[in-house]
Amino acid sequence: MSLRHPLFLPAALLLALAATILLLPVPGSLSVLLHEAAAGAAALPGIGALTLVALALLGALWLLAAVRLLRRRDRRQLLRFAVASAAVPLAYAASEGLKVLVAQGRPCWTSGLAADCPPPGDWSFPSNHATVAFALATVIALVADRRITVWLALVFAVVAAAARVLEGVHYPHDVAAGALLGVLVVTVAWWLLRARVSATSASSRR
Repeated sequence: MSLRHPLFLPAALLLALAATILLLPVPGSLSVLLHEAAAGAAALPGIGALTLVALALLGALWLLAAVRLLRRRDRRQLLRFAVASAAVPLAYAASEGLKVLVAQGRPCWTSGLAADCPPPGDWSFPSNHATVAFALATVIALVADRRITVWLALVFAVVAAAARVLEGVHYPHDVAAGALLGVLVVTVAWWLLRARVSATSASSRR
């Protein structure tokens, strides 16, 4: 299903609801079991840097998309790209707000499976890294000309999110929620701009 498809957002929300029900962080839940199974990778060399590498690659794809749009001089598409890009820090801010509101502890605070566990007060839900990664991937996907670019952005975003679970600092549902939040904020910003542009165009014809 394309990101531009009208059913994309409802489908994503339904999937997120199903994932939340399955992955609630209670003892013996799927989320806790997956964390315990995956966090053994925390001892692997470089696992902590994997997220940063994936984010850097996403940044490179974003920059490439910006250069291509500038060369075309398509003002409408550039405006959409700029608004969608501006929604990335907005998604990050929303993630930080949810962290304070939910105040869910890091899994590594009790399991001790992470080599570099964030200190108390640095809450777990949702994952900031996953939020930013998927927000960037959504921006890239919305303006990409080639399918390979969309797939690369998705792969890099998944790697960035999964590495946080492998590192032992997040539950799977933390990164799932962060991914949904990033996609949601950028997509809503894109749709709102399109609706405003359409309304402006319609009124100018009258």
